[in-house]
Amino acid sequence: MASKVGLVFIFGIFLSSIFPYQTWADGTIKTLSGSVSGELEWDSNLYLDDKDEESAFLYGGSADIRFEDEGQFSKITLDYNIRARQNSKTNDAEIEHSIGLDYSRRLSKALEFSVTDTFNTGFDTLNQGVRDQRLYKRRNRKRYITNSAGISSHYEYGDRRGIGLSYRNSYYESQGDDNNNDYMRHEFLLDIEHKVTTRFGLIGSASYEKGDFKEDADTEGNRFEGGMSYYPNPHDTLYLSYFYNNFTYRDDRPDYRTQGVMLGWTREVTEKDTIHFAGGASYWENDDGDSDWAATYEADYMRRFKRGSVRVSGSGGFGNLNYSSDNAGLSKYWMVDISATYALAKRIGLDWSANYRRDDFVQSVDEHIEDRYLTQIGLNYKINRWWSAGISYSYNMLDSTLPGDDFVDHRVFFHITGAKDLYRW
Repeated sequence: MASKVGLVFIFGIFLSSIFPYQTWADGTIKTLSGSVSGELEWDSNLYLDDKDEESAFLYGGSADIRFEDEGQFSKITLDYNIRARQNSKTNDAEIEHSIGLDYSRRLSKALEFSVTDTFNTGFDTLNQGVRDQRLYKRRNRKRYITNSAGISSHYEYGDRRGIGLSYRNSYYESQGDDNNNDYMRHEFLLDIEHKVTTRFGLIGSASYEKGDFKEDADTEGNRFEGGMSYYPNPHDTLYLSYFYNNFTYRDDRPDYRTQGVMLGWTREVTEKDTIHFAGGASYWENDDGDSDWAATYEADYMRRFKRGSVRVSGSGGFGNLNYSSDNAGLSKYWMVDISATYALAKRIGLDWSANYRRDDFVQSVDEHIEDRYLTQIGLNYKINRWWSAGISYSYNMLDSTLPGDDFVDHRVFFHITGAKDLYRW
């Protein structure tokens, strides 16, 4: 499977070779920028252990180089980051790499196209680039590899009339003892919105996913959703939808199905600030005759003001965690996420975030419930035009009904960073 990650990583680069450079970049502004950082971190529970906590200092630095080309109809960003730190506990050097590609282009007045790819090799389980893959329960410091790539297009043929088509690929490989969780995931998605009258429209989506696991059995899933929307004014949208999901295991585990209804509301307060809320109920059953239901909801509120911003979001229902660090399967969950930024002074900024998630794993033979708490607060100071410094604290806790899964981790992180546009043309 390791050879596949190279093929996935060059996904976007290969696409760029299909067209002449002029097709990709009609840019009028090209920027080459770079940054360097010195870092010091204290971690109270390096291996996320339940009882035998071992602390460590990690010190070193990082460097980043970024190229951006932005034009009237397209934008491309290439980024490379290297991070090297010494682990005082193991006395080992931990070197992490991250490479990113982000490209978007308007091919015509109605058609948009984008390609993204992010590749990471690292040790840190709270790496921002791989947070969505839920690696926070990895309890060793072995190197891992992740890659997330995607290609999407959207065709808009009128007001609230459009078709979106996308493919996403994610990859995870652990070089530790838990390599049974290695996987390659494929996702195909189709979204349709069609405004029938000035007040009413139709919405629909379909998706297919396939999980290729190194040790565990492969999986397949299909999801369909359809409904109707109502537009009382240019800023508000109300919708009612029904969804059906079918998930198949390629071994003796029972396949399952979920279905439900959602009633939602979205409001565009400004071009960037939105309010979204949806609620309903969903039902789960598997081939063994087990079943359950859950309240389903989605909420998202974003507000920007003169000196900062605040965002509150949450969701609940049934969620698939087959691609988490422990391949836990389907869970009945609810979560809430809060983040805020605030400028205390001209050169001093404060940022804070908090997240809580509760999972009840319905496919587990024994009772398996997890409560996860994560909060972080940081203070940043802009020394001058090019240099800045910051200090942050994070608290990470997992409370589980499974013996030995609990942990509490405190971290304090300090950095000083220099950043500069190296060349612009």
